Amino acid sequence: MTPQGTVTLLHAFGASPTDGFVPSAPLIQASDGAIYGVTTSGGRGGFGTVFRITLDGAYSQLHSFGMSPGDGKLPRGALLEGRDGNLYGATLAGGTGPCPLTRDDCGTAFRISKSGNDYRQLYSFGAFEGDAERPNGAFIQTADGNLLGTSAGGGVRNCSNVPGIFGCGTVFRMTPGGVVTVLYAFGGTVAGDGAQPEGPLTPGGDGFFYGTTIAGGRFGGCAEMAGCGTVFRMSAAGTVNVLYAFVPPPPVGSSPTPDGYSPGAYLLRARDGNFYGVTASETGAPTVRTGTIFRITPAGVKTTLFSFGPVDVNPAEPHGGLVQAPDGSFYGVTLTSGTLGRVGAREGRGTVFRMVLP
Repeated sequence: MTPQGTVTLLHAFGASPTDGFVPSAPLIQASDGAIYGVTTSGGRGGFGTVFRITLDGAYSQLHSFGMSPGDGKLPRGALLEGRDGNLYGATLAGGTGPCPLTRDDCGTAFRISKSGNDYRQLYSFGAFEGDAERPNGAFIQTADGNLLGTSAGGGVRNCSNVPGIFGCGTVFRMTPGGVVTVLYAFGGTVAGDGAQPEGPLTPGGDGFFYGTTIAGGRFGGCAEMAGCGTVFRMSAAGTVNVLYAFVPPPPVGSSPTPDGYSPGAYLLRARDGNFYGVTASETGAPTVRTGTIFRITPAGVKTTLFSFGPVDVNPAEPHGGLVQAPDGSFYGVTLTSGTLGRVGAREGRGTVFRMVLP
């Protein structure tokens, strides 16, 4: 898509019976100039793929997950090009397991060459009590060559109020050879701690790493979530501090809150040194607003920059995160609304938007 909004279709997924479909992670452009990504479904094994596509639309499938017993399934996070030239990623399910609590497969970490000829499963999560489980964020590589990742499950088990997971989630370190160490388990002894990180860490340029959790925090009242989500900071040694806890929506009939809750998985560190992100939820009356764009400083001072909705043709439910263009503008996407009308229960098919700061 050009900055003016002209869209060119490079590939339509699901074009063949063995093609991948449901791409749900950000793409990366590797050192060879090609674009790499994952799909969470499809492929010859039925559980997702790794693919490569050039800027002129030449598409190839590099790996199909679930082709052999113990292989990973359902990759959800973006790939990382390591300093060795290989691509690293994680799957939400699959592996040799079983998890200590669920007795199910808990996901994997993998490495694949850009040609696709060399694929190796590095680690099966859930190998011990307190291990990371179900990773769905991307890795980042630190100066020592190790990889840092997050998992939505595993770690401390006492997160029964957070639906759909077992454990509060972790931050873990993995060597390029696949040795995993849990650096931090959410929901432990820290009052108001976050739970269920769903995205990667963002280096802050100050020696710390920053991220979000969709649950946890000091405030309840967010549907069935155990808290409304947080923004956190982690030291290189694994010490975590909650910078901001999102506030629940007000009761129906009162004025809408400008805060939003359940922040998106991806924090962007912009050129001004601050962090920018989105929330998909913000509810109140007399209108219903679905989502916000926010800015937060490294010290934890948060400002709501924009509230989406109310739903009709207006953009709503921002998904993922933001990118910053060379001119300083921010771009993102919404899941719903737009001028093309309702699709089933949803208000429209979604939009691409640009935000310019004053």
